[in-house]
Amino acid sequence: GGAWSWADVDSLEIGTIASTLGASDYIQTSEFWIVVDYTAIPTITLSGGCFTNAGEGTPCADGGAGDMIKVAVNGTTDAGSDGTVDGGWTFTINKPASGAILVFYRDGAPTAAEKATTVVKYDGDGGNVTLVKMYQSMLVIGADATSDNSDQTIINSDLDTTGNGFEYSDDTDSIYGVDTGVLTVDQGAGLTETLYVISGDTYQPDSGGGDTVTTHHLYFEGTLTTDNNTVNVAGDWTNAGTFTATTGTVTFNGTAATQTIISNAVSFYLVTINNSSGSNPNIYYTGALTIGNNTTLSSATRIESTNNTGITFSGTINGANILTINSGSGAVTFGGIIGGGAPISALTVSGSGAIAINTTGITTGDVAGNNVALTGAVTLGGNLTIDTNNTTNDGTIGFSSTINNAQTLTLDNGTGAVTFGGIIGGGAPISALTVSGSGAIAINTTGITVADVASNNVSFTGAVTLGGNLTITTDNTTNDGTITFSSTVNGSQNLILNAGSAQVTFNGNVGASQTINVLTKQGLGDLREVLWNPTVA
Repeated sequence: GGAWSWADVDSLEIGTIASTLGASDYIQTSEFWIVVDYTAIPTITLSGGCFTNAGEGTPCADGGAGDMIKVAVNGTTDAGSDGTVDGGWTFTINKPASGAILVFYRDGAPTAAEKATTVVKYDGDGGNVTLVKMYQSMLVIGADATSDNSDQTIINSDLDTTGNGFEYSDDTDSIYGVDTGVLTVDQGAGLTETLYVISGDTYQPDSGGGDTVTTHHLYFEGTLTTDNNTVNVAGDWTNAGTFTATTGTVTFNGTAATQTIISNAVSFYLVTINNSSGSNPNIYYTGALTIGNNTTLSSATRIESTNNTGITFSGTINGANILTINSGSGAVTFGGIIGGGAPISALTVSGSGAIAINTTGITTGDVAGNNVALTGAVTLGGNLTIDTNNTTNDGTIGFSSTINNAQTLTLDNGTGAVTFGGIIGGGAPISALTVSGSGAIAINTTGITVADVASNNVSFTGAVTLGGNLTITTDNTTNDGTITFSSTVNGSQNLILNAGSAQVTFNGNVGASQTINVLTKQGLGDLREVLWNPTVA
């Protein structure tokens, strides 16, 4: 596009060949003209801004000589640049081919924390690339949605220096690296980098799966598609755009602080929680959180809602670590077996929200403190067995509120204590209740009711203490269930047993250590007393 120099003309290697003509051995000319017909290489303008954060309130502070905005085109640094780092830079380069990868980076940033890198895929329409946003400590994927060059999909191989990328192995001012399908966003030890997918563009690591993404924070206003890839996040996860989990795994592996998950009510697929910080909680979530498949507890997990929203675990939960959930008034839903593959260490649901247990098993391992405690009202969605019975350590089981729905509830507590704090079957009768361990049983409620189904029995193996005037009803139109106390029954309360035609059995003394007020057996069924020595006030 510029003026031609003699060197340019000489490089064309255009000349003449003179041959002897008659007696003369030379040709004399007064002028020699060369006519060159050429097409100038087209150029495009690149423009954008550098800011301290994605809020764009404060432009980057220029570091003086040597601090500039540069771009690598398909892995090669272009000569174009802007020597002033601020909120409005611009420069020109030769037009790249369609699909070319443009890696914008801050060359010569004063500190590692001020580095910034943005990756854009050129759409090839011949237009300029505008609204390239660069944020300190961030790898930005794509140009802004209103850019002349948006709506592009970038994958890990685009970022790899073996392809068309420009990573920190090419220049340490770039804040990312790709090694055999593993993208790492990192510009220095002790810094908190962010992978930021900007609005209007898509980041899809590998549609075939098998790749890994590792970053501190992950923020996307555009589209993130994980396919069958793994994403490791040590900081916060913020979905402000579109998330397609497919069959991907997300691992939350913070080490020093609480992580926050803002899922925008979009489900994850597989989740591993490996936050090793001592914070309580160590995971916050804002808005409804759903894990659509299985959850692995690789470290103690203490998760809490910031705004009283629900949490759903649709698949299994495994791993020899505690799980503590505080959803506030938000609902908690369990859809898969807990501890079936690898027993968890303990389960606590401490919020006041309703608890739906749509599974058949909860198992804790043989460790100290291996208890199950459920504060909110429980609805059974399957015949449930809670097992805290182990060789050395038997955990306690506690229900602070009501239990409802036509399913069986079996508690295998070993020597661990069991506590019931709310009416059982009052809203929707359960199918049966069995407490099979020898641990003490505190029934601090007024009613236990079972449904009109076969085997609708109520059975307590351990010593029972009444904390309220209790009525147990197994009397139904078609099916009457048995009521069995295998050990002692005590407590200064009334005890009314309505078993219809079914048998009521006492295998231990009643009121021996603490007299009960009134003992009433209703119905026509037998009363079987093995160690019958009732003491009433």
